[in-house]
Amino acid sequence: MVIVHYIIIGSQIAIPMKSILKNDMPQSRVAMKKLIFFLCLNTIFMSIGCIPSAVITHSYTPPASYNFEYETIISKPFVQVWDHLNRQLSESEYKLEKAERDTRLIYMSFSPEKPEVYIDCGKVIRTFKVWGEDLRYEYESAGSSSFKTANFEESGDVFFMDRKTSLKCDILLYVAPESETSTIINIYIKFFWKNDVFIRHKTETGDFSPIDSPDEMDSSALCTCTSRQKGYIDIEGYPLDFFCATKGVLEKKIMDLVKGSQD
Repeated sequence: MVIVHYIIIGSQIAIPMKSILKNDMPQSRVAMKKLIFFLCLNTIFMSIGCIPSAVITHSYTPPASYNFEYETIISKPFVQVWDHLNRQLSESEYKLEKAERDTRLIYMSFSPEKPEVYIDCGKVIRTFKVWGEDLRYEYESAGSSSFKTANFEESGDVFFMDRKTSLKCDILLYVAPESETSTIINIYIKFFWKNDVFIRHKTETGDFSPIDSPDEMDSSALCTCTSRQKGYIDIEGYPLDFFCATKGVLEKKIMDLVKGSQD
């Protein structure tokens, strides 16, 4: 779905599309008539090169579906599997928090640098066509990104939005006897995704603030998903169908480590 945030006619007239999309039908008809009128004027003026126009759009594609393995049975006794597995985990890239043989649980944590490798929060395409500039941004929502946009309805300012995402993973392994000669291992991961949004305005020299020195923090959003369940975000400014889901990458890496530790 493509969302048109603004259609700009000339340098003074900005028509926010949300005024057309509201449920208030009488006002919506008036807004639509105004839009048609100004679009006609814009066509005339653009044909003679008098007035520039601008369009800012945003489209969101939800995550794909992923299949992965999160349970396995090892054909070895529990005590042997437990000891070998803990030794292997202590030497891995994951932080071994604690291992409780009585409860059959192993707790680990992991904070990757690139969240988009491990979870899918959909894809975004943005366009920014304002006064001669024609920009297109395409990125995975789970990862960090930066794009130029504007708020013509209030200040008329053009600015950069910088998205800084992070991910923390809590990993839980359940290791228990399946029989006297076999052991079952179940993987459960909880993903804590965070998206901080910062704004960079133009400076007195006409340049934008450096990307590592934003002017202000605009918003922060959190989303939690697991190996079994996707997680939704219910915050103004996000699409209603926005959600995050695991890609199964971390589950597969853990499963490979689990199986490899028994060779």
